[in-house]
Amino acid sequence: MQSHSITAIIACAVSTLPASLACAQEALNMDAATQPSPGVIYLYERARYTRYGSAPESSDTPRPDRTNLLEIDTTIMAGLATNLALIATIPVERREDRAGGQAIDTNLGIADPELLLKYRLYKSDSGSLDTLRIAALFGAEIPSGDGNFTSGSVDPIVGVAATMIRGRHGFNAAARFKLNTGGDRDHNLGGDGPDDALRLDASYLFRLAPASWSAQSDTALYAAFELNTLYETGGDTETLLSPGLLLEGRKWAGEIGARIPVYEDVRDRPEVEWGFVAGVRFFF
Repeated sequence: MQSHSITAIIACAVSTLPASLACAQEALNMDAATQPSPGVIYLYERARYTRYGSAPESSDTPRPDRTNLLEIDTTIMAGLATNLALIATIPVERREDRAGGQAIDTNLGIADPELLLKYRLYKSDSGSLDTLRIAALFGAEIPSGDGNFTSGSVDPIVGVAATMIRGRHGFNAAARFKLNTGGDRDHNLGGDGPDDALRLDASYLFRLAPASWSAQSDTALYAAFELNTLYETGGDTETLLSPGLLLEGRKWAGEIGARIPVYEDVRDRPEVEWGFVAGVRFFF
């Protein structure tokens, strides 16, 4: 998956509740320690629009002064065993480079998919909803073979995520490292160049309504705040603030949020100016 804006993560699949009440609130831009039960399928469609500023000096002529990137990711997560899930993410991207107020290059293609395994290392349920969970992720980003949208290499990925819920409050922290064995600077918009990439994420979620969750509750509304930091071993670093809203039902969830730069020290690729993300999830 991705690898994978905006929400804290709450794991609500507890043994004292019917299966239909199991929920998996996951942040839009980061990993969570939640996963489906064996035989359960999770489908996630996410659209992210990001506007980037001027490209650094390169061999490109003319030099873009703005890049617009639309990403649409399809993620399927399948429960294989009690503590093990398989995650596959296929990203489709539309990239538009602009200079002087005009589009100078537009491309549409399939970026490199992710294949990951998620293994739950720890679970402690201290109440009907309160929980603490830790999971490890390992896998790789594999080449799509689609022109400028692929690195042409297999890039190993390892990560860890922790999720905790206490009453109306949800907390999450995650780290993910990708060993980039290919890629080039001209097509890197963050984490896909020749440098290795480390992502550090944290999120907080507060349930706005209902004040108390019960077996009779059908939907819940959450406010969420997420910090996403990307560090590349070449030195480029950025941190984005991602506020958003999450509306969840028994078998579905919808979410929306913004992406706002709060710190950027980037020299080898364009800076993020702002972004927008929206997603919908279904549980089968």
